Amino acid sequence: MKILRLTLFLLLIVMGQCVTGQQFPITSHYLVNPYSLNPAFAGSFNRSELFMNFRNDWSAIEGSPQTFRINGHVPIVRNMYLGGEVYTDFADIFYRLKAGLSYTYRLEVGYEQYLSFGLAGQFYQGVIRLDQANVDLDDPVLRNLDRLFNSSFNSSFGLVYNN
Repeated sequence: MKILRLTLFLLLIVMGQCVTGQQFPITSHYLVNPYSLNPAFAGSFNRSELFMNFRNDWSAIEGSPQTFRINGHVPIVRNMYLGGEVYTDFADIFYRLKAGLSYTYRLEVGYEQYLSFGLAGQFYQGVIRLDQANVDLDDPVLRNLDRLFNSSFNSSFGLVYNN
């Protein structure tokens, strides 16, 4: 029994050293707006779509998280769709932006059966707004602006089968 406890304890310590996390805005509209999960869902209902949502958590608290998202897709030619998405997330002094474009091709593999291939590229930007914080701006840690402003690019690929 002691060996099992020791093994479990060591396993938890080792797993704790490998874990990293990210904070993405919480949304729950995936059933209504599957395109927000996967770019290959563009055109899955054979029509153009536009979605907007706003979320304000703990609205009575100053600086509470607010998320705004707009995304959609339109057909450009037969079986090809172009989509886009922009969302912003404010949480007190933290600001995040995501903007992206996607391309989807729908291949008809049978009668009313489609295999969709989606490719997307996104731009991410994160900012820590020190002008809204109660901090000493002469602090040497805060002088390194690379830590306060971060931009990156990302790409994604998706595959969806519809019938």
